[in-house]
Amino acid sequence: MKKLFLLISLFTTSLHVAAECSYSGTGGGINVSFTNVKILSDSSQPNGAILAAATRGGNVTDVKTFSNCGPGDVYVIHSTKDIDSGIKGVQGMPVYNTGIPGIGYQITDITIGTKIRPIAAEFNSPVPADTRYFSKSYIPEQVTVWLVKTGPITPQTLSGMITVYYLAGNATDTAGTGAQNKGQLFRIGINLSTIKFKQTSCNITPRSGNTVILDKITAAQLKATPQGGDTGKQKNIRLDIDCPSTEVGKNYLYWFNPISENSPTKDGVLLNDISNGVRGVGLIIKQENKPITFYDLNKYKISNIKNNQSLNLTTDYYLMSNDVTSGAVKGQFEVILQEK
Repeated sequence: MKKLFLLISLFTTSLHVAAECSYSGTGGGINVSFTNVKILSDSSQPNGAILAAATRGGNVTDVKTFSNCGPGDVYVIHSTKDIDSGIKGVQGMPVYNTGIPGIGYQITDITIGTKIRPIAAEFNSPVPADTRYFSKSYIPEQVTVWLVKTGPITPQTLSGMITVYYLAGNATDTAGTGAQNKGQLFRIGINLSTIKFKQTSCNITPRSGNTVILDKITAAQLKATPQGGDTGKQKNIRLDIDCPSTEVGKNYLYWFNPISENSPTKDGVLLNDISNGVRGVGLIIKQENKPITFYDLNKYKISNIKNNQSLNLTTDYYLMSNDVTSGAVKGQFEVILQEK
């Protein structure tokens, strides 16, 4: 009897697919400047307070877009000043050191968010490239830089730009900073060479305290009100502005910063800040019976400011959907005065 020996060998080959995005365009950039911005440098403001903000957009021509990215491709944001200060700022996102003691910064992520809800960027945190979209139409009026207090301020300017790079591609094409990166889509330069400092400023204070309590409303009453209309439960918010004599006659702007998440599609609407609170209901903030616009740095101005004046707002319930449950609703926002 013959014995038959079978030798069976199994060979496996590890295939590495080099993912690489396709690109169109050459890429470019814009600069955001804080021309003549005056920052309050005394100790009256807490860490995390917004010191100033600037916006830039429009007339963007050199945009590099990406498509057909593979599973290994990422989208990421890097900066020449990317050290996390440990302070949280706008939307509870990280604040990065500018190089000026006590002053940090944040910038918008230009691939996500909307005009009325820009999203603060997080550096060095890659996400799959196919989760983001980038085009020229996303940039106008959406680039915002916030300066945030991170500690005692040393009044000094910063020579040279802080540059923020938006990149997409494989690990090599998105590493580091600089125009040599194939994956560089766009860059934004932040100019802090012209900021100025001051020791006094105007104060803004809610006349009746920081908390406004609305009267209770039923789901039926809310559903019977046109969306965004007055429910009959609205309350007034009066904000007193008091200025030292050194500020009288100067020009100021003010803007509304939502502490709670605001609606990305409806002006003036705050989503419920209570995780287990009422569903389907938010709050709306109005000025002169019109919804305010959060984050807008151009709309609200005070020319020739006085020693004493006031702003008048209202807050009311806002029906988000007909799927309403019982419970509580809360929203938070702040008003920021900034000398022009």
